[in-house]
Amino acid sequence: MAMRDRFQKTVLEFLEGSENFRHTLVKPFGYAGDFQLLKMLADNACTSQGLTYHFDQSQLEYPASEACRRRIEWISEELSDRMKRRKAQSLSILDLGTGAAPIEQRLLRQHPEIPLRIHAVDLEPAALEYVHHVLAGGNRIIHPWRLNLRDPAAMAKVGELVAQADVGIAIW
Repeated sequence: MAMRDRFQKTVLEFLEGSENFRHTLVKPFGYAGDFQLLKMLADNACTSQGLTYHFDQSQLEYPASEACRRRIEWISEELSDRMKRRKAQSLSILDLGTGAAPIEQRLLRQHPEIPLRIHAVDLEPAALEYVHHVLAGGNRIIHPWRLNLRDPAAMAKVGELVAQADVGIAIW
């Protein structure tokens, strides 16, 4: 533990301006569901400068980061195609582990006219606040649900939400 702490302290001094690096190393950031890190990867935009630019850009080019973006594109396109085929007048989405809701944001850019009802499920309150902030308004209804999916009562609630959804998203 002491070696890790020393390494982080030393490296962080050189990479102080790197948001990606900070979210990768400094806890509680960097866990698999860190919506801010996932947003950076999904946006594929490097705003760092100097040494940190090179680190962050290499992280964005990492195959796992590219795979994340491709899944977002694939799922968004699939949902968009289904909506067109069904001539959908509205869409109800259950998003388990909503994170930064990149799929919903992409759908809104592609189909701003279609009303969405989104049941956003996450354990992280900051992620739910972010999703509500970026998605709410217009013809969208956002229902944030802070649920621990290891809790049987929470899974019962998910069962109720499944019955109300046209489609479910769970990118884990």
